[in-house]
Amino acid sequence: AAGAPDARKAFLRDLDAFAARELFAAALVVDPADSRAWRAWTLAEARRGRKPEAALLYKAGLALAAPDADLVSAFADCETDPAAKRALLRAGALRLARADSFAALVAALPTLDPRARPGVAKLLAQLASLDTDVRLARAAVEAHDQSVDAHLALGLALERTRRLDGAERAYARALAIDDADGRAVVALAALRLARRNLPAARRTLEQGLRAAPNDARLWHAYAQLEARIGNLDGLAALHARAKAAGHFFWRHDHLNEDHPRHDDHHHYIPREEKPAHHRRDDAPT
Repeated sequence: AAGAPDARKAFLRDLDAFAARELFAAALVVDPADSRAWRAWTLAEARRGRKPEAALLYKAGLALAAPDADLVSAFADCETDPAAKRALLRAGALRLARADSFAALVAALPTLDPRARPGVAKLLAQLASLDTDVRLARAAVEAHDQSVDAHLALGLALERTRRLDGAERAYARALAIDDADGRAVVALAALRLARRNLPAARRTLEQGLRAAPNDARLWHAYAQLEARIGNLDGLAALHARAKAAGHFFWRHDHLNEDHPRHDDHHHYIPREEKPAHHRRDDAPT
């Protein structure tokens, strides 16, 4: 084995997968309705490329656990076929809303069960972001006005259809709900920069860093802003600030590759969060 590093890595990978399955199974013996365990196991299999197993676990989770928008959203996020992704999200939203058609779901939004509102809004927002659908994004906001995902989806759809005032209001609303949401901070700052409002873009990023100083997306976006306008002194000062705070820059893969991108700047769409930053061993505590 010592002379076959690839074989050793494959063996350890298989061993890890086996151990993980045993742990997930044990957790579900204790509580078969634990939606978090179903979600974690489903995603673990999907990310290992075991799509049939992941699909079976997904169906079992939906059948045995309470309706879970996070399970639907995460499983759809692993799906590479856009049509299949849409079908999963639509079916999940209908299930959460207890509706038999999409038209019935939209019509029932004013009287939707409050417990179902956050999940329905999350899935409608994800659907809206797939197709730049302003109507669906507004439906997501109607489902749950306190959903950051819904307002981000609305802002994204409005921006891509060049309704920039509305897009800026939607991003600002998302940020008002959660001032530490890195997606909302960067989307609003990027739009303001694209509209040549540099002071407002800087102010947005500064406020975001005060609210979420450990979010690498914000440091990265601020560095991009300074580099884009050619402010090397500002870039050096920002790097010194980040270094003093125990951060360093790297390419942060926070974009959902399945969604179209804007030519000028990044947008952020609902998905499972990645770790906010890496910490150096010698970073100050």
